[in-house]
Order: sequence, then C-alpha cells, then structure tokens
Amino acid sequence: MRIALLDSGLRDESGHHANFARLIAAETARRGWVLDVAANKAVSPALQKALGARPHFSASPYDRAFADPICGDIETFIGLNGLYRREIDAAGAVEADLVLIPTITHNQLYGLAQWLQMAARRAKVACAVMLMFPPGWEPVATRLGIDTALYRFGLKQFRGLGPDRLFLHAETGPIARTFTRLADREVAVVPWPAAEDARTAASSAHAPFAGKAPTIGYFGYGKAERGIFLLPEIIASVAEARPDARFVVQINSFLPSETAGVADALRPFGERAAIIEGALARDRLMALMAECDVVLMPYDPEPYRERGSGLFGEAIMLGRTVVVPNGTWMAEELAANGLPGAAFDRFEATSVAAAVFELLAGGKKLVAESEKAVAAWVGARTARTYLDAVAASLGRGGETTES
Repeated sequence: MRIALLDSGLRDESGHHANFARLIAAETARRGWVLDVAANKAVSPALQKALGARPHFSASPYDRAFADPICGDIETFIGLNGLYRREIDAAGAVEADLVLIPTITHNQLYGLAQWLQMAARRAKVACAVMLMFPPGWEPVATRLGIDTALYRFGLKQFRGLGPDRLFLHAETGPIARTFTRLADREVAVVPWPAAEDARTAASSAHAPFAGKAPTIGYFGYGKAERGIFLLPEIIASVAEARPDARFVVQINSFLPSETAGVADALRPFGERAAIIEGALARDRLMALMAECDVVLMPYDPEPYRERGSGLFGEAIMLGRTVVVPNGTWMAEELAANGLPGAAFDRFEATSVAAAVFELLAGGKKLVAESEKAVAAWVGARTARTYLDAVAASLGRGGETTES
C-alpha cells in the first residue's frame, strides 16, 4: 500500500501537524506500507530526516495572500486554491493508493476538489480529508464572515465522487454535523489519533495526587482564547488556598502580544511557578505533563464548542486530570466517557479556580474510578484505529504486514 501524506502545515516539531505525521509514519512502517510525506517548504531539517518529509507546499492552511479590506478574502480564496491544486498535482499523489490530508481550510478545499476530480479520471486515487476547522475559526475566518459560503462552495465541487474516492471526516461530532450540512453528504467522526509517546511517558509517571503537593500545569500555544491571561489570577487563588501547590506554565505564542505581561505577573510566585518560555521538544513536553496532577485548559468556551484538542487527548492518555470549559466537546467527552476532569461554567479566573479545587479535593478517587474508561477511550484513538477506519471507508483494505 502506497500512502501519500500531504500536509502543507507541517513545518516544525510543535503542534498537531508533526504529531500526526509521526504517528502515521510509525504505523505505516509497522504495516509495511510505503509512505511519502509532502510538507511545507519551511519544514525543519529534523522532520525531513525523521519522517523523510520533503519540502513542497508554498502556503499553509492558515495563510492569507491578500490584505485588501474589501476583496482580500476572495482574492486569497482564488489565489491559494489555485496554488494548492497545482502543487498537489506536482506532488505526485496520483500514484498513491491512499492520500491523507489531515488539515485543510476553505482556502485549499476548492483546489483539492478540482485536483481530485481531474485525478479520478486517470487513476484510481482515493482521498481521506480531515475537516478540522469549522467556519468562524481564527485565524482563517474571513473578515466579511463569508467563510461558511466559501466552505460550501468548495465542498460542492466534490459532488460525483463516490465513497470509494473521497472520505470526509472530522474529529468531533459537532464539527462533523456542521460539515455534513455544508457538504450535503455524510462527514464521519474519526477520532484524531493521540500521541503514542504519551503512553510511554504515562508508564513511568507517578499516579496523580500520589504525593502531598499537587502540581498544576498549563501547556501548548498561549493565546487569549486559551485563557493564558487568566493564569495569574487562577494561580494566585489556588496558591492562597493550597500553599503547597506548585505550577508549571509554558508561555509560547505566535503573537507575543497575546502573552505580554503573563510571565512578569507570575514571577512573584518564585520557585512555586516554573515558567517555560518558547516551544518545547516533544519528549520534554510529555515529561512535564506527566509530572502534573491537573492540566489546565482554561479556554474560552465559545470558539471551542465544536473543536477538539490534541492537548486534551494527550493529558487523558497520560492519566492526568483536566480542567475544561463547560458546553464544549471536551466537557462532553468527560461526561459521556467517565474521564477524569472537571468543567468550569464561566470564562473567568474564579470559575476555573473552582474547578481546580474540585479536583484537588476529589481527584485521586476520580482517577481510580475512571481507569477502565480512560483505557477504552485511549484505545479508540490510535494511529492504528485511524488508518483502519480510513482504509475501510475507502475500500482500500487493512493491514498487510505485522512487525
């Protein structure tokens, strides 16, 4: 089986792009499948070496090409979709048995549809597309609010492609339902595979709340919608009630303005608040998360109502407890699957702190009671289950080689 992984957002070690590529590379190698990875032209030398990723795509799913305040969004849509169609064709993906596209936006979707319609005439190509970002998601939401129409326009171009040629899927039920309405065809739910290295880190980590002093962590990209500006007040509240608590905070952002002042506000806590600025190597991130009893996700519930979170999956896989916003997919996953965590009601520091106190009081019991539920949830979110679902849906068969 020949697999083409086309990810124009694959640049460096951070984020979901590299995690997905690593998992797929390991699983395809285990099966004896041949994998070709076409990445962004800015892909790091480390990923080129580790994954055999070749620099190829000129633009990522998150880029804008034109800044005109009136028609820039339309110009970007036309320009980037045309570029994407040409670069997919040049990638040689038509020779693959299965094409995987893990991330795409409306600024590439139309170009993909054009290419796939043409490729289907000359080859038995099959394509699996993960629709990760619903309309309105920043930073690619159009200023005129027309991204819903642009998604709809792009998805309409897939008409005529049967289930043996195209498999549209999303990682959460809410996103799948949104795109099912826009596409006039079923968009399946296929969980995003969680990182296997989290399992390795979990095997050597201490059980949550096993020690007297709890550790509370915040990781990932620090953005306003991820509540990074709430951290000083949250930590002050928890530290006052639990003088023994310690905190680990990663401050890492594409936009320094979104994290400005946070580190300075945390420095008065001294050694109790370890501040890590910038990106973290993957093994270091897993090790730090594995030291935590509680992983904070004090996110704004509005943009996260439909969206998933790789960090959420990794924290659960590590056996940690999590704090998440109510009314979101993450909170639904906790409740529906019996996973260890607590949800806050308001996007305010006091509400988040209350959820932390809930876990500090009953987290140890919650972890023990949810052990089987966590194992089942994690078992359904591996690269193996992901590839099985995609290959079966497209009629491309299952495993060929065990190692």
